[in-house]
Parts: sequence; C-alpha cells; structure tokens
Amino acid sequence: IYGNSILTIPQWLSKNKNAIESFDLVHVDGGHTVECIVNDMSAAIQMTKPGGYIIVDDCHDNNIAGLCQLWINTGIVRPIPQFRTPRHQVP
Repeated sequence: IYGNSILTIPQWLSKNKNAIESFDLVHVDGGHTVECIVNDMSAAIQMTKPGGYIIVDDCHDNNIAGLCQLWINTGIVRPIPQFRTPRHQVP
C-alpha cells in the first residue's frame, strides 16, 4: 500500500475487515510524529492476532519510545525482553 499511512491504512482496514486480527506479525516503520505513531500502532494492534507480534522500528526516537511505553504501561501490548534493544543515544 503506497501513500501516507495516516490515510491509507485506515482506508485499507475499512475495506478489508477480514484483515482485523489476522496477522501473526506486523512491522511498524512509519513517521515519527505523534499523530503518525498513534495511527500506525492503532492499526497494527487491530491487525495483529491475539498473541501475535508487533515489531516497532526506531524506538530510540523519544516520541516512539514514549508512546510504546504508554501502551506497555496500560497493558495494550507486552514487550518481549529478549527482543528489546537498549535505547540508543541520538547523535
């Protein structure tokens, strides 16, 4: 799916209801604005099967790290410790 994920992913999900909770693995590698992260993660959470995995790229970014931590703290997602990488310092 080509385009801005803030627009394309919700449109795709609305046309593909059978995709909800159908993926074992979703990789999120989108923009770093709060709006984009919230949109992409919300879509990933909807698309992933219970017990499935979401890989989040660029967790060194403060916006991404903070929002992922919020989803972890609220129990929406669980980290897998052996796959977590330490936060890198942004040059």
